[in-house]
Amino acid sequence: MAIRFDPRPSVRNLRDTGMSDDTANAVVDVSMDAAEAATTDLATKTDLAEFKNDIYRALLILAGFNVALVGLALVVAQWMFN
Repeated sequence: MAIRFDPRPSVRNLRDTGMSDDTANAVVDVSMDAAEAATTDLATKTDLAEFKNDIYRALLILAGFNVALVGLALVVAQWMFN
């Protein structure tokens, strides 16, 4: 979700403190770029839900492998001791 930001009040506040127009605009532009970069790659609730489902699927697969390995170990043990 994009955050709306009107830079005009910030530029006006910076000019009121004595900054030149160019400097005030540059400061606001840099601030807006930094804010955009900081929020570009945030995960959404949907992203987190998909990740959670992927983790559950991976755990189920690992559990299946563990069951298969235990079964194989039992077969090998039975073969060795018979």
